[in-house]
Amino acid sequence: MLAQLLPALERALDAFFAGGFAAIRGRYEPHCALVGRAVLVDMSNGAGPKEQATALGLADDGALLVAPADGGPPRRVESGDVWLAP
Repeated sequence: MLAQLLPALERALDAFFAGGFAAIRGRYEPHCALVGRAVLVDMSNGAGPKEQATALGLADDGALLVAPADGGPPRRVESGDVWLAP
């Protein structure tokens, strides 16, 4: 199994180093457990309330794109804590 995994990992890393996250996004995003689901987002290091949103997908740089539950414009989550909403 390792003999098959390592060459595949090497190809993915080569693509990432050559083109950044955008080069591997199409293979990664379908397996992201957050996309399309309700989430709670905390970008305040625990100092503020958690924002309810729906995870829309991933940006070319790897940021999580969310649509706030209050109907505001989509936002980028570059850093913070994200949980699946209950």
